[in-house]
Amino acid sequence: MLTARGELEDRLHGLKSGADYYLTKPFQMEELIACLRVITRRKTDAPVMALRFGDTELVESSASLVNTQTGASIKLGAKEYQLMEMMIRHPKQILKREQIFEHVWGYDSDAEYNTIEVYISFLRKKLSFIQSKLKIHATRGVGYSLEEEEC
Repeated sequence: MLTARGELEDRLHGLKSGADYYLTKPFQMEELIACLRVITRRKTDAPVMALRFGDTELVESSASLVNTQTGASIKLGAKEYQLMEMMIRHPKQILKREQIFEHVWGYDSDAEYNTIEVYISFLRKKLSFIQSKLKIHATRGVGYSLEEEEC
């Protein structure tokens, strides 16, 4: 993780969230290169786990969304994947717009604020395309949650 946030609380949160290393700005190029060497030396024999909620699975190896009932699937772009991964990891939980923006686009991003709505729209269309029972629910002025539609 490379970030401008260098407080102890930020570093601990980053490492607990899965970062292999936490490097703060400004940094020395030698340290960055050493970190990259350590990370790329690691074996990647661990199986890739798919994330699943309801009838829908997010498959990392193919960056796709799959309906486990029908087998229908669709590829996701990088930001769509990150957004859907966040939502599947926190199902039925309202994710605040600020949380989403920081997680997917980053603290220092120049992206427009309505970018979230655009990507939510993309994901809704893709969920509909694979005939998933999952729906992205908007809570006005707060954020979004991934819900399972009742039959």
